[in-house]
Amino acid sequence: MNILTICDNNDTKRGEYFSTSEQNLIDKLQPNISSHQSLKTKDCQKSLDNYTPNFNGKPFLCVAYAHGNESSIAVDNENYIHFENSYLFNQSFFYACCCLSAKQLGQQMMDNGCKVFLGFESTISSCNPEAEGIYQDCENAFMTFFVNEGLNIQECLKKVEEKYTEGIVHLSLSYGLFETSILQGNYNAFRVFCTNDDFSITKDDFV
Repeated sequence: MNILTICDNNDTKRGEYFSTSEQNLIDKLQPNISSHQSLKTKDCQKSLDNYTPNFNGKPFLCVAYAHGNESSIAVDNENYIHFENSYLFNQSFFYACCCLSAKQLGQQMMDNGCKVFLGFESTISSCNPEAEGIYQDCENAFMTFFVNEGLNIQECLKKVEEKYTEGIVHLSLSYGLFETSILQGNYNAFRVFCTNDDFSITKDDFV
């Protein structure tokens, strides 16, 4: 599979977390990736259309680890992905691991031809640095099940619910209610958009 990751690794507050999350995903997907292109903060100083054609028109997955708002994904404090350039993700599978990305941007990208969009309807976060691996495993769970196990979207959603529940139980036993509530809030904000509400889509649709 072809995958493009976008990571605002130089962000002063969350850059290290974004970078670790990206690596967490790639390590899990590596056996099933045929081509991977990673755009870091410095790469995003160039226009996005310098990069997305590199897959020669073939379907690809895109995962963004950056800050978000209701209508865009920001890299280096600049709006980098928005409605005006969302046509570059026509027929793609896009996962915006970014705050508020499902409020407006998700539907805007679907309107411009994106086939599947994952995002979050409100702000997302982590709190205890020692527990960040749990948050990252949960954030990356959908893509891991989708790519590595070949599950359809409906099946992935069920597995994601189980993964978050497992993480919530672990946090409640090891850290406390505050950490638990943050992860629960992240799960509650998770949203999926599919073309024609077709939850039977699998990775074979992006090969």
